[in-house]
Amino acid sequence: MIRARYRHVRWTSTPNVTAHAPPTLHLFRCTTKDRSGNPCGAESGESEEFDTAQVWKFRHLRDHQGHTEYEQVVRRAWHLVPEDSR
Repeated sequence: MIRARYRHVRWTSTPNVTAHAPPTLHLFRCTTKDRSGNPCGAESGESEEFDTAQVWKFRHLRDHQGHTEYEQVVRRAWHLVPEDSR
């Protein structure tokens, strides 16, 4: 018979901001629907700079009047860290 001891460990989930973490990426997607109810789907492309992705929305609106609905997609690394047990 094999015996094992286990202990309960609490974990905390936090964004990974360490030097080796991948960069946070920002993207905006046009969700304005056409007459058939299909979303436009045009995207800004992923960017490390929020402002770069944000500016794309205004350029898209300029080129496609009436396209005023967007969703933001953020890709951010997270990690789990065990809480200290004393």
